[in-house]
Amino acid sequence: MIELKIRRDAKDGEFPLLELFQGFDMSPAIPRIFPEGAEGLEDIVVRIGRSPKYMRVMQNDGSISIGREYLRKGDSLHLYLDLVHEVTHVRQQREGHQLYDPNFRYIDRPTELEAMRITIAEAKRCGMDEKELIEYLEVPWISREEHLELVERLGLSGSRE
Repeated sequence: MIELKIRRDAKDGEFPLLELFQGFDMSPAIPRIFPEGAEGLEDIVVRIGRSPKYMRVMQNDGSISIGREYLRKGDSLHLYLDLVHEVTHVRQQREGHQLYDPNFRYIDRPTELEAMRITIAEAKRCGMDEKELIEYLEVPWISREEHLELVERLGLSGSRE
């Protein structure tokens, strides 16, 4: 992983992304997300609050929302990978893509698939094996069947069992 300093003690509120996640601008994933470089990160705002339990990009303004408990106690690698994923969504939204298009299931959305592919490449670079990746991709908002379909679609062949 990169040298990432996470301000886990930050209070609820709004912060520049690079103030909360110092060193993220040095991530090898940045050129895949922002071809123009880390300048694309400079105006990203992160909001800390009670909810959500994970990270997500807010549709109304392109900020990243993160639950305070996840920020404080979440696994550092997972926080980093989630940030790679969500920053990809910020770029997509800036380009005019619909992040939460109801015409697609979550696992079929082109924006999700692109963000997942970038995140998976970075996870592998960080040393995550396929079993760990498959577990990482298991989220509460998709069914077990959708999870298995997603794993296959993303070219992961391992099994959780």
